[in-house]
Amino acid sequence: MLIGATVLLAGCGGADAEPRPEPPPKLSSGIASAEDAEDAEDADGVLARADLLDGRQLELRGTDSGLCLVLSGLDEYDRQCGVAPSERVPESRRVLFTGPIAQRGRHAPLEVYGETSATVDDVRIRYSYGGRRYAHLATMLYATDRNALRQAGIARPFNYFVAELPAQARRVTATALDRRSRPIARDDYRDFHDLERKVFIAATGEKPLPMIRVRRVIQRVDKIQVPVRIRRKIGVRDGVSRSYFVSTDSPRPQVGCVTLRSAYIEKGSIGTTVRPTLDEADGEGGGSGWCPGPYLGTVVYAVSGVCPRRGLCENASPIPRRGELIARFAYRVR
Repeated sequence: MLIGATVLLAGCGGADAEPRPEPPPKLSSGIASAEDAEDAEDADGVLARADLLDGRQLELRGTDSGLCLVLSGLDEYDRQCGVAPSERVPESRRVLFTGPIAQRGRHAPLEVYGETSATVDDVRIRYSYGGRRYAHLATMLYATDRNALRQAGIARPFNYFVAELPAQARRVTATALDRRSRPIARDDYRDFHDLERKVFIAATGEKPLPMIRVRRVIQRVDKIQVPVRIRRKIGVRDGVSRSYFVSTDSPRPQVGCVTLRSAYIEKGSIGTTVRPTLDEADGEGGGSGWCPGPYLGTVVYAVSGVCPRRGLCENASPIPRRGELIARFAYRVR
């Protein structure tokens, strides 16, 4: 296995060849060492770790439901979220999945991510820069500890990869390699260079969304309580309604059971904690039980105009309904 190597495919030219472009900046995401959570005594929620050559320490964590992977250590902000291959919907036999991209600023490194099955040993990233093609081995994090995976709600071992590329990198592809460095799968990041690169929260420079702690596992007829800390004004005043909207859903479409429930928090004082209850029996399809599998919930701070108690509704405040995602929660139904 090749670890921490950077290969520059600059090519050669004769006397009449075009001037060679400036080489890409030195990349610092080579691995000095990598370990899974089993090797660490304080591996609370940690699926895998990697020490980079420049001194940074990466940690990969999972939520209780297995729906979201969180990478920390690149800088002060977490990167979220990826999905373990065994938890993807619909299920897939693929061994390589390219994930999100991010760029914190115009001159910041371009970050690319993805997941692989445990059969993959390395991932080689290729990209265009300055009119040339280059190759760079990604940093690999190996999530193989069964206990840590079970606690995170992930069924099977997998690998996670990340690479920092030059800011102006284009035409990025990822190739999965086996233990003999033979290519076994290839994927690309499509036409991301033509799209907005700020695709997830770490790219905006904002703090990552907090994860609210709820029961990890519930039964099909259980209720789920979501503790929400009231940090903003809620209620109706001057024709404007402010509230927290709590909802949960399963990404796995099923019939004959409940996957979607929601609740509003419209009363409460700043600084207090309110615990709305999401009950499968309350609403359409109630009594049939939650559908089994993972669930990912959200908490949104919602603002909208309301109709006055008297007069025509068209006299309501013209403020349109809007919402700001402020937190997530996750659990699994057995």
